[in-house]
Amino acid sequence: MSEQNAKLNINNIWIPVIAAVLAATITGAFGFYFKYLETSERIKHEILSERKKALFDALTVIDLVYANSEFDGKTPLARKQWDIQLARDAYNKMLIYCSNPERTIKAFHNAIGLYNPGLEKPRGFSAASINEFRREVARELELSDSLYLDPNRAWIGVLPGTKEEMELRKRRIKEAHVK
Repeated sequence: MSEQNAKLNINNIWIPVIAAVLAATITGAFGFYFKYLETSERIKHEILSERKKALFDALTVIDLVYANSEFDGKTPLARKQWDIQLARDAYNKMLIYCSNPERTIKAFHNAIGLYNPGLEKPRGFSAASINEFRREVARELELSDSLYLDPNRAWIGVLPGTKEEMELRKRRIKEAHVK
């Protein structure tokens, strides 16, 4: 065999080998890249899911605080006993999972009137503060913050057929008999 034929045979062998190695490397790189994207998206989804749970737990805490609070000097219609651990868990999860925990926690504090009795005076809460927290929830969940938020109807206190409505009727009847 001539030297020229030997070179041709070697070139004929190496070209397909190099092409196969290059194709395998590119395929592996794309596989790794897509696996990375899939894992990254899964982690983002799990964080958003935990964030959502924390924020909705915080909204539940706000509802419970409002249900047990006096409004216009009137005692709550139907007190609801609840475990403070729900508030602590929501607080901790918001600190960990929220994209802007300082802003979200501040809105939560305002919505429930949380204060440190050793350092602050009670500040109370209002419809504006619950609406502020709802805007934060929408922002944290990457939703539109153009929510319908009527400050005069920020929280549902009484609806027909509820325990609260029955209690309100009893109070009205009692007040009518006193007059």
